[in-house]
Amino acid sequence: MEDTRLILSLRRSGIRDERVLAAMTLLSRSDFVPERLRASAIGWYSTTVGLASLVASIVAGIVWDRVGHAAVFYYGAFWAIVGSLALVAAIPAQPRRPPAA
Repeated sequence: MEDTRLILSLRRSGIRDERVLAAMTLLSRSDFVPERLRASAIGWYSTTVGLASLVASIVAGIVWDRVGHAAVFYYGAFWAIVGSLALVAAIPAQPRRPPAA
């Protein structure tokens, strides 16, 4: 509920959804590292995202020029599927609980 209010208030102030999502992602990631390393973790995370975006844009431009615009979307769909499968594989299996008697 509190997150919804935050997003709605930021929308009214003219801040786009992408920025809100990026800020909330950074805040959620910072809980996984010790407090003394939090600033470094946020810096590494932001640097990694920025470099990945740069590489993805360059690759998309090359694919667009050499193959065509449709290939860029197929390429993106392929990597979205690969990422989804990797995420599913990375989630640890939960042992099943026996039914309560």
